[in-house]
Amino acid sequence: DIQAEACGAIWSISANSESGGDKINHVNAVKYIVIAIQRHSDVRLLEQASGALWRLSIFNPNIKAICAKDDWIRVLFQGMSKNSNSLVFLENACGLLSTLSTNVECSSVIYSQGGINVIVETMEAHLKAVDIQQYCCLTIRNMAAGSQEIASALTSSGKSIINA
Repeated sequence: DIQAEACGAIWSISANSESGGDKINHVNAVKYIVIAIQRHSDVRLLEQASGALWRLSIFNPNIKAICAKDDWIRVLFQGMSKNSNSLVFLENACGLLSTLSTNVECSSVIYSQGGINVIVETMEAHLKAVDIQQYCCLTIRNMAAGSQEIASALTSSGKSIINA
């Protein structure tokens, strides 16, 4: 599929650039990647798209600002629920969440969109997927460090997190 290839190209360009994709218009790239995620449920596209978003968010704080304002975390969570058997997609999605959660506003969006439940469900479903477990734990830690409200909510989910 052309859109999966385009997302993969953005991912590759940003991964192979010294500054994380300095030749990419990050705002437009995110916009079109999110549109592709919304319109398609192809797991290969989701893998490429989440990888591209993750890589772009590492080097560009503006991506985190876009996350806090737009509705694409909900779209990501829907993809995670529908494609819970794709370890590549889940690893990329959880890595993306761990990066976004370093921003307090993004953590708030992740929390308000039901992120704690999504993270716990993902951890419980993939107990032996070390990278997924690690990225989920990083997301939880980052969210708790940035907000007392979120830390309290995570405390009440603590047993589920520990059991995962």
